[in-house]
Amino acid sequence: MRRILDPGRIAGSAKNRPPWRFLVLGDRGLVDQVAQTVYGPPNLLGAPLVIAIVVGGKGLVAFGAGRAVQNMMLAAWNERVVSCPNGIANPESLAALLGLEADEQVQIVLSFGHPARPQDPGARPPEELARHL
Repeated sequence: MRRILDPGRIAGSAKNRPPWRFLVLGDRGLVDQVAQTVYGPPNLLGAPLVIAIVVGGKGLVAFGAGRAVQNMMLAAWNERVVSCPNGIANPESLAALLGLEADEQVQIVLSFGHPARPQDPGARPPEELARHL
């Protein structure tokens, strides 16, 4: 978990003051409730690690938080852990569940876990993979 969170923590931000925080949702009951506020609830229900990215402030907050999210997702992949960004369908309910301040909102909820099928990136040539981009 630390090897996934740390790259997000050190992502660059304006004036080195990241206006975001990461909420690791360890309580399964809370995860079940949070799952009902995103577009793909099953992504959270079976995930061993769920992180809500909370932002506050103005300016390029979403851009900076996106950099942190990307860092965490790449770090997870390096650890052979897959990830999924989950869009927020009901931001007001999610903010209430997490007890957020009035000027805060959840930017995205990330779910992490091990792939259902073994992954072998070298099984297909790069040209074939590039056609699917």
